[in-house]
Amino acid sequence: SQLEASLIKTSDVRRLVELHKNRPATAYHRFGALSRFLDILVEQEKLISNPAKALSKKSKPKRPVPRSRYYTSAEIHALWQGAQSLKSVYRNFARFLIVFPFRIGETAELVWDQIDFSNQIIQLSADNTKNAEHFLMPIPSVGMDVLKEIQGGTGKIFNLSSKPDAKMTSWSHLNKKMRSASGINDFSFHHCRRTFSSLLGESCDFDINLIDSLLNRKESGTKSGVLRHYQHAQRLNKRREVMEAWSDLLRKLVRI
Repeated sequence: SQLEASLIKTSDVRRLVELHKNRPATAYHRFGALSRFLDILVEQEKLISNPAKALSKKSKPKRPVPRSRYYTSAEIHALWQGAQSLKSVYRNFARFLIVFPFRIGETAELVWDQIDFSNQIIQLSADNTKNAEHFLMPIPSVGMDVLKEIQGGTGKIFNLSSKPDAKMTSWSHLNKKMRSASGINDFSFHHCRRTFSSLLGESCDFDINLIDSLLNRKESGTKSGVLRHYQHAQRLNKRREVMEAWSDLLRKLVRI
């Protein structure tokens, strides 16, 4: 039901938290968003105080435990081979995300103009990334193979939606398809990013910060504190070495 913002009470905030008690991450993020909104209303003198802050410490949702799931070598093989049974756009999208540790939103919106085949790099502008920073991703040999499987052209690389040029919204449907095809019941595309850094860290001697830099995370250990404001080197050649090592490892794991 709708409620005038100025009439929101602590009991209403508590009901919101209890509504999502079985989804702690959702409860935490929605509580935070509501509390920030109520702070704005207090600042605008539309509320005397923020009712969310009156909630007891025990009742406030806890920060969710960071996810640590990543795929084993056998699961990577199952994902790669299982994707073969999907329709081509899903298969290519899944294999692309096994190769490149991009976020699914970034990947779904990639266009062919961002692929520089001559220099073998993928270019993400500040507008394309979650952390609003320009980013260059080297294309390793197995990545070139995946891209060659896709019929090139103009516009989006992956037309995932049934409607032309529309944003992909059926992520749960695609996840279910991948779970069925691979036999991995807890499959999530985000685990691919964690898999990239975890398996590489275990099998290669690259500095962990160099591997982490390819995830393009705002909180990356390579760009923390003051260093973040002064260090903007892409280290492209070193990153290319890392991606080629990942390419070699993938070829062994999926036997291609």
